[in-house]
Amino acid sequence: MSGKGFHLALDAATQANIDLILGGALFPYPEHERYFADEIAPRLDRHRRYVGACDFARKRRLLSSARCLVMPSMVAEPSSLVAMEALACGTPVIAFDRGALGEIIEHGKSGFLVRDVQEMADAIASANEIDPAFCRHTARTRFSRSRMAGDYFHLYERLAAMDKQPANTLAETIRMDEQETVSATQQAHQQIEMSNAAPAERQ
Repeated sequence: MSGKGFHLALDAATQANIDLILGGALFPYPEHERYFADEIAPRLDRHRRYVGACDFARKRRLLSSARCLVMPSMVAEPSSLVAMEALACGTPVIAFDRGALGEIIEHGKSGFLVRDVQEMADAIASANEIDPAFCRHTARTRFSRSRMAGDYFHLYERLAAMDKQPANTLAETIRMDEQETVSATQQAHQQIEMSNAAPAERQ
């Protein structure tokens, strides 16, 4: 649980002087309970509150009305459904640039990728600069079921076509696909680095 960095989100919200709601189940594991008692409870007050587990309706209501979603994960997340859900609600996401979060968030457009608590606090204060319509558009075009299904069908069609090719042509096709993937990933990281290289003053 400590790897999620919730205490850092509370610190950033305090620095930004912004209210924060922390939701999620507290499981009865000694490590989780100790982390909550030592790192979370002392940081709670009338402006930073823990509301426990949230069902779908409450989560959607909270995400839709939030200034932003703060994700201070200290580990490389393989994905993040809640980040995609926030974008679908038109809510920007602020997170450390770790794992899949660096691919989900378009820095300065659908949220902010930050490096420390101070940058997170600045980003929280600047969240109203993000266009909710762009966040929703991003969710529809990148994370919708229809987009995912279309990508699968496209992949199946390519695999079926590759199965009909001679072995040497098949190997060359796979190599070219790998090169295209690496190139696209490098371009994406370059764009993020360019955005991070000149952070704007926030408010």
